[in-house]
Amino acid sequence: MLAPLVVLWLGSAQASPAQHAQLQSWAAERGARAELAASPSERPYDGRLVALIETALENARAAAESAPEELARAERLLLAHPELPQAAWLLAERHALAAQAHAQNRAGQSSELERARALEGPRAAAAGSPEPRSAGTQQTPEALPTIPLERLAVPSPRAHDAVFVDGLLTPARALSVGPHHVRITRGGQLVWAGWVVASADSQPHADAPTSACSGLDLADVELGAERPEPAPGVACPRWAVARPSALGGLDVSPCNGSSCAAWQHLGAGPAPAAQQPSATLGEPRGWPGWLTWALVGAGAAATTGLVLWQAGAFERTTPGTEFVFTGPSAAAYRF
Repeated sequence: MLAPLVVLWLGSAQASPAQHAQLQSWAAERGARAELAASPSERPYDGRLVALIETALENARAAAESAPEELARAERLLLAHPELPQAAWLLAERHALAAQAHAQNRAGQSSELERARALEGPRAAAAGSPEPRSAGTQQTPEALPTIPLERLAVPSPRAHDAVFVDGLLTPARALSVGPHHVRITRGGQLVWAGWVVASADSQPHADAPTSACSGLDLADVELGAERPEPAPGVACPRWAVARPSALGGLDVSPCNGSSCAAWQHLGAGPAPAAQQPSATLGEPRGWPGWLTWALVGAGAAATTGLVLWQAGAFERTTPGTEFVFTGPSAAAYRF
């Protein structure tokens, strides 16, 4: 039984049966069986879920008596769906609305505002709000303690992974104490998303959730002119990349970890057009050679006649007047 060899297919369309056969033949020469890597599975963006959350926030904004219920509903949905890119901003809005509901409770209001600020940072002053007492002395909220991202229990990202913290692409950001939203993507695919709490006793990075040789493990491969260029951190020990070739057939490259060999071409490209014999070069298919030369001769004769005609060779001159004298003798004199 041949060992499986995971092949990352980079064609715009699925591999055809003929391309599958080429890959299998190429892999068999290396003592393996080609298996196309599965596409990374990603939870689709659910617009209806976002509409439910936004409706709950709007209801809380419009009716104070139902605000606690609606805010709790929005929070439950957000905590259950950290894959939403805007989850941090929506949860910050939930805390900002809760702070308005605690207008008579300073402690509750301050707590909600701190949670909102931890998720989205300080907000700009609203239009119509009281101005600072004097220029240059605007009151700013006290800065919260910060915790490095490396201290949080989130998967350790790879070198080319995109890390979104509270909706912003800030991989080196230190986080203020409190809850935060983190999303990690690789090659446009979601690696991990979740809610974390930054505190003095936060846990360090967790293990990476990516399985070796999975579609997600191979999701950040770029096409190079000479060879594929995977990002550092690929866990698959032995795999390959394949793509359709512009010359016909396939281009393949064997890889080990994050290193790939030069492209190899499988299958012959289109054959060049065959040259015709010089005696019949340019003649239409099925056109007899004798007819070609006959036409050439007729054309030459026509050309010669045209030249002579232009030179006046065929013009007829007007004959001169002829006088004949007949005398008494039999001889005639003509002049």
